[in-house]
Amino acid sequence: MGRYILDRFLASLLTIFVVITLTFFLMRLMPGGPFTSERITEKAREAMNAKYGLDKPVVEQYVIYLRNILHGDFGTSMIFKGKEVTGDIIFQFFPNSAKLGIVSVALSLAAGLGLGLLAGARQGRLADKAATLIATLGITIPSFVIGSVLLYTVGVRLRWLPTTGFTSWRHYIMPAAALSGIGLSFITRLTRTKYVEVKNSDFMRTARAKGLDKSTIIFKHGLRNSILPVITYMGPLIANVLTGSFVIERLFAVPGLGSDFVQSVSRRDYSVVMGVVIFYCIFIIACNFLVDILYVVVDPRIKLQNNA
Repeated sequence: MGRYILDRFLASLLTIFVVITLTFFLMRLMPGGPFTSERITEKAREAMNAKYGLDKPVVEQYVIYLRNILHGDFGTSMIFKGKEVTGDIIFQFFPNSAKLGIVSVALSLAAGLGLGLLAGARQGRLADKAATLIATLGITIPSFVIGSVLLYTVGVRLRWLPTTGFTSWRHYIMPAAALSGIGLSFITRLTRTKYVEVKNSDFMRTARAKGLDKSTIIFKHGLRNSILPVITYMGPLIANVLTGSFVIERLFAVPGLGSDFVQSVSRRDYSVVMGVVIFYCIFIIACNFLVDILYVVVDPRIKLQNNA
């Protein structure tokens, strides 16, 4: 177990380093810069480049940046004057993105597991076909299209829910529903496929022979052995929710990281782009790391296969 965790931890550190390096140099390769579009004189532009160290060779900038982030310094924004990347942008707006993400993931899990078990238990019947249709629609329709439809029908036409803002639980419903479409669909399909495999296995037949009620058989025996692929998918699900929330946040005026990040990319704000990318990279890799450990706890055979 210890060797397995150490291997995953070292692989996570290597991934973070590669992401930092690629993002840094790719940002510098993009045409333009944070001050090229500003209506300032050439002398003022040179002064701004010198202030933020952009007049130095790229490799030297890279070394300086690595040294700074090792001390927890992500710098200050080059566009949003006086704002620190960590305290004034990431820590201020990420909690709202995280709240929306947690609600979306919880909705995906609850609905996806329920639909998947229902479809697997009633394979070939109407419930199975309905669940498969919902899963297909969730994968094929982009989240921003779902969000736009919900915004117009539920928010504007029917006026059942508020269209913008983020102050009450009612503001979470539409953006979370839009974000959960893809996750719900994948979890439904994964759960259904695995449950169809295990429902005729020996331990399921034994449970039925003991006279256990149907709900106990499905949830205690069937769900536990059908949830392994879902646990594996949790890492990518969190990544999809976080990155996909940028557009949804703009659509529903959610005060998250999406708005500042999109502006930073378009205006070449290197500090904010790098800070947000690194923060999300560490967050997502940490989630994947926890998923790997949880996977071993649920199925110890993974650890044995890894050590073989």
